[in-house]
Amino acid sequence: MQASVELKRVVAEIYSYVIAAQAKYCKGDMKHPFFEQTYLNIAMFNRGLRKHADALAIWQRLEALQRELYGEESPLLLHTLKNIGTCYTGLGKSEEARGYFSNVVDIITRCGSAKDSDDTKRKDKEDIAGIYQSFYLTHVADRDFEQALEYTNKSHEIIKDIYGERSKRVASKYYQKANSCLILGRKDEAIENIEKAIDVHANPAVDKYIPADGAQTTAAKDASDFNRIQFQNFLCSSLYMQGKQLDRVVTEAQKGGAMCSAYHYAPLKPECDRMKIEFDGMVCKAKAMKENMNALEYKAREAGVEEVPEAEQKIFAQKSTVSAGQATATFLLSTGLALAGILAYQRLSKH
Repeated sequence: MQASVELKRVVAEIYSYVIAAQAKYCKGDMKHPFFEQTYLNIAMFNRGLRKHADALAIWQRLEALQRELYGEESPLLLHTLKNIGTCYTGLGKSEEARGYFSNVVDIITRCGSAKDSDDTKRKDKEDIAGIYQSFYLTHVADRDFEQALEYTNKSHEIIKDIYGERSKRVASKYYQKANSCLILGRKDEAIENIEKAIDVHANPAVDKYIPADGAQTTAAKDASDFNRIQFQNFLCSSLYMQGKQLDRVVTEAQKGGAMCSAYHYAPLKPECDRMKIEFDGMVCKAKAMKENMNALEYKAREAGVEEVPEAEQKIFAQKSTVSAGQATATFLLSTGLALAGILAYQRLSKH
């Protein structure tokens, strides 16, 4: 750990020296073309450290330089503008982020041509879908789930058009829709969408943009399996909150618990173990609800205890009360983890 911190310090010092040396060589002209690659390297370095404010300052220097070199609407600006938007998102400045993301969509749209190759058109669509995903994240951060759902739908339509309705890439969109619908209180829609996510994940079509002979790596399979467990967890939670299919809650939660027990990928195992506890809890709560009892009373009866102390009942009641804020926090965590896993699967499957 100490070596890693020391290495980062040394790299930062090297970049500071390079900037100073280039400034001297260019006689103080900080928009000299020589700075373009240097700015890019430093911005990427700070981005990797999640130093959003430091990265943003360098990305903006690069933006000013590139606009002068290539013009206001050059596609060469796209990478820089995306990263500025991402930095603003990381800093909690959603409105500023959306301004940059809108600029990216405008440039891609204006620069596209009917004469472009099919591959170029596909990549442009992928870029726009990715930007809609960035819009989605800013609206989630703002707790504006209606707008989040709107941008998920936009991204979903593009991804479906490129890869087909049954691509695993589409499963993540159904999951996002389910999350937003649940937060908005539309439980039936949430269940419908998470069931679609599970169905597509379990029975995907062959993705024509992943080589047929490209075997899925172990890491990609681990990420994909973890996504499936998260989908199962969300399904059980939604069914329980709906309160109409308690027998199914028990069945699905038991299935989820078995998935967790069979999962062994070390980096995600702690989160998987946490979900195993949740699955077991949902089995207990669903069985208790069927008998008009709370889970603590049900556990006590199963253990042969005749009466639960009042103090313990109060503690249980406090723990069982989930506020809208807690539900949102859980949604943000699960969304982040699922997206990370899905993106890892998509990235690693290409190798």
